[in-house]
Amino acid sequence: MNIIGRVETNTDLLIKEVSKTWSKALVKFGSKNEPQNIDLLATKSLQELAKKNTKLHRHAITQLWDVFNTERQELSSNLLSTNISAFAYLAGFHLSNVARVAATLKRVDERYGEFKEKTRGKHIHIHDIGCGTAASSLALAGFFRRNYTRSLSFYLTDSSAKLLDIARYQLSESSKNSKILSQKKLIEYINLKDFEPKNGLNIYAFGYVWNELQHNKKAKQKVERLFSMISASEYPCIVQLSEPANEQQARSAMELRDKVCNSNLKTLYPCPQIKDCPLLPLGKDWCYSEFSWERPYLQKFVDTILQVRRTTLASSSFIFCNDSLGFSGKDKKHRTIVGKPTVSQARKREVHLLLCQKDGISKTEPVKTVNRIFKGQLFNPNLQ
Repeated sequence: MNIIGRVETNTDLLIKEVSKTWSKALVKFGSKNEPQNIDLLATKSLQELAKKNTKLHRHAITQLWDVFNTERQELSSNLLSTNISAFAYLAGFHLSNVARVAATLKRVDERYGEFKEKTRGKHIHIHDIGCGTAASSLALAGFFRRNYTRSLSFYLTDSSAKLLDIARYQLSESSKNSKILSQKKLIEYINLKDFEPKNGLNIYAFGYVWNELQHNKKAKQKVERLFSMISASEYPCIVQLSEPANEQQARSAMELRDKVCNSNLKTLYPCPQIKDCPLLPLGKDWCYSEFSWERPYLQKFVDTILQVRRTTLASSSFIFCNDSLGFSGKDKKHRTIVGKPTVSQARKREVHLLLCQKDGISKTEPVKTVNRIFKGQLFNPNLQ
């Protein structure tokens, strides 16, 4: 069986383009004395300066990596409030987060022929809540800009002034004629009137936000009210949600997915399910997506510092839309791979595949694998 799991070439090109702005940001925000005329630096010189700054702050980068991967439940709200910690986040997490969102959008585009048509030629308003370094915004802008977008506006919200500086810089470099507004606020204190959908296509990005609100009842309620407002809007809206792929955070995102669907938003990715998630009560598997990508040079250098090799990325990724998008979602017959339990140690090249489909969860007969099978991909029994 041959299931293609690669991020397509044009998505890799998007990552390559975003990495240029990322290099500039690593130079600008990692240097004690900012170099003059960054825009005039040759690509090689820019990369060497970015590499130098990354190496200089390698301890902060590895320390932040450990915190996010081992102590996520104990994250401080002020964790990314300093120049060094914000730079460490930019270096260690930014580009891979861009890749996750870009790959998710590509899968939606592949599954639904009407997706491009329904989002074509619109004024795009991107609301990035908990924007961080603007990874979601950059991926969304790169994807929709190629779809005859008339204008692009960004509305950034984050509790860290340092991250907002980085986000504004990268967006101003990559979308020079776009409108960029920002506010330094905790989510529980945002004014929902600032997020009301406008004429055009409204996109709401939540990149690794929900898992940090588990003990913040007021902020969670604010987000849920925002979802209800989006659902009821007369203007077309899309919601992009990314969360960690580990079981605890992914299951929390799955529970949020059910709440979102109960507020009458439709799930475009990854599930064909209309009702509650059938995987939640099973207890063994959980829903997340896997992607392969072509890492740019600087990303490989960062991975060397972290002693990881992120050729494959994972994320609990969801895309929703409201009824006003006019999206019929006719193709609900597809089956999404959500689990890959091994048949036996004696037959390592064979797996059962757990499939999510309209009427629940099913399991395939043992499948011989040649290429790697990725969660979140569609199952096609005709590909041998």
